[in-house]
Amino acid sequence: MVYLLTLGKILFVDLGRIFSSDEGSGVYVGIGIIMLLGIVSIGLSMLYKKLMGDGALKKDFLFEGDATEEGIQETLLKLDISNIKSVSFSSPNEKPIQSGESENLKRIALYIVKKTKKSVFEPGELNAFYELIVPVIQSQYGSEALSKGKTMMKNFAKKGGVIEIKTQ
Repeated sequence: MVYLLTLGKILFVDLGRIFSSDEGSGVYVGIGIIMLLGIVSIGLSMLYKKLMGDGALKKDFLFEGDATEEGIQETLLKLDISNIKSVSFSSPNEKPIQSGESENLKRIALYIVKKTKKSVFEPGELNAFYELIVPVIQSQYGSEALSKGKTMMKNFAKKGGVIEIKTQ
């Protein structure tokens, strides 16, 4: 890695100084170097995608290996929610989603807050979580309640907001 950094410094900084002159051609060399850096960055990104598969970077940093349905379900079930009284998902201009006795919502809220280490989210920031978690959600209240809950969660992920966890 140090070798690559040294080589990059020689190529971009030192050669840039050699080929630049006092008459302004240094600007063109600088622009050329920036363009070359962009091409190298795009190439590395394409190589990573080819080697690791589509969406691998998101899974590497966000889900740390539990990104399968079985892994997520197992992770959610292992979470200790015994000290959680309730959770709420509040979006701007929307009625908050309250957990009540729902263990699913408590587990989902705790999982998201633990993974991201925050409780306030921008619009669209939780889309990846929604896509990953929604297939494993089950409801003891029937399919209509499950469908309504999934729609509410999708709207929260889309609009962003605050997850509040109240402990006992």
